[in-house]
Amino acid sequence: MPSFDRLFSILRRAAPPVEAPAPKEPRREDLDARLARAREPTIWLRRVLEADSLSKLGGLPNLPDGVDWPRQGVSNTPLHFLAQIELAHLPPTPLAPRTAALPARGFLFFFADMEEEMLWGWGDRGADSDATRVIYAETAGPPRAPPADIPLVGHAWGKPDGGYAKELSVFPEAPLQAHVIDCFVGAHLYFQGDASREADRRMLRSIERATGEAAPVLERRYENYEHPAAWVGSARRGGDGEIAPPEARIVRHQMLGAATNVQGTADGARERGLVSLLQLDSDWGLCREFLFCDMGMAQFWITPEDLAAGRFDKAWATTEGG
Repeated sequence: MPSFDRLFSILRRAAPPVEAPAPKEPRREDLDARLARAREPTIWLRRVLEADSLSKLGGLPNLPDGVDWPRQGVSNTPLHFLAQIELAHLPPTPLAPRTAALPARGFLFFFADMEEEMLWGWGDRGADSDATRVIYAETAGPPRAPPADIPLVGHAWGKPDGGYAKELSVFPEAPLQAHVIDCFVGAHLYFQGDASREADRRMLRSIERATGEAAPVLERRYENYEHPAAWVGSARRGGDGEIAPPEARIVRHQMLGAATNVQGTADGARERGLVSLLQLDSDWGLCREFLFCDMGMAQFWITPEDLAAGRFDKAWATTEGG
């Protein structure tokens, strides 16, 4: 007599295959309505070759005299300078009354401890605010060199080097130019569904409208096309101007609006009513060390009350990656 396993095998081969139901495609009008509700303006910060303001990634901060270079609250090592924004050169965004306005003038300086694990706010690292800092100043000073004891980027926790450290403690400098574009609440960086992919396409189209140029597209998160000819070849297919491929990315340095959801932090911050003060993306176009948690993002947050009061010293950052 055949064994049970043998009988089961015979029956399984004889039975007709069971087809999984085809995934249900969202109706176009439903998707359009969902994205219309999710759309918000954001200030997209584009790397450019020539400066029209003091806004920039990397380089040396233009900290005014009398403002100390910030240090890690637990280890006391100097933080790394990430970016500065000249507020007078930002375009207005129609986010009121949900979001208080940024000051019309002055400068914001953003710092963080770029240590190997980037465990900001974890364990013996102290709070997020110990590892990250935002400074507001009404005026700018000359470029300020970092303190002599600044650790290397990628250093081991509490040490000047080790870990993933390279011979780099100051990032290369790149001017930033600000444009108002569309972003979408709930859009995901990884594991995208139809809505997030369509949100990406619409964001890219809004960049092209704002800049009058083809959007700088990443075919993959670790490749950056620097030249317009490459952007066009990467961003277009066929004759209908559709953005392609679905996994295309741009470098998402941005202020205000909906922060990009990487692993849930942005959605959680929005539920708490926090304002996305600045989002910095991993950007190999600047340098390969400008990297946040496995090609993720650093996101600086502030409460609406602190933003309205100009208490940028109470802002903090989180980071997460893929």
